[in-house]
Amino acid sequence: GAIYVLDSRNYAVRKVDLPNTQVVPVAGTGQPGYSGDGGDPLQATFGSDPAAEFDGPWSLAVDEEGGLYVGDTHNHVVRYIDPERHTIQTIAGRHEVTPGQPNDPDLRDPLQLNLPRICSLEYHAGRLFIPEWDGELVILRRE
Repeated sequence: GAIYVLDSRNYAVRKVDLPNTQVVPVAGTGQPGYSGDGGDPLQATFGSDPAAEFDGPWSLAVDEEGGLYVGDTHNHVVRYIDPERHTIQTIAGRHEVTPGQPNDPDLRDPLQLNLPRICSLEYHAGRLFIPEWDGELVILRRE
């Protein structure tokens, strides 16, 4: 009964509540930045690159429990919005990246991933697929 939308130029995530015909803010203050982990998603900020064609977050996926995964591309991280706890948290990537450096295939800590250009997200069967603009694909298994 809902459609989630990235309002990238406003650094926000919104929900189109079809039954009630309203647009509801889900995350983002409307300002660029990298803050809010552990707190209310409405107080979080998302990355910015004013020179980019798409500013703000680029990608979004929803899991079977209604959790939202946001590709915060310009901050080089994936953030998770927990619908039950009403919190946002970085779950993959690190804010400081090394462009062109591939990830070690044996890397076990998702917070150490080098994700310079997250271009999309897809969630299916307990796995989050994170394709990078340069062709690398990272797959995280939900535990």
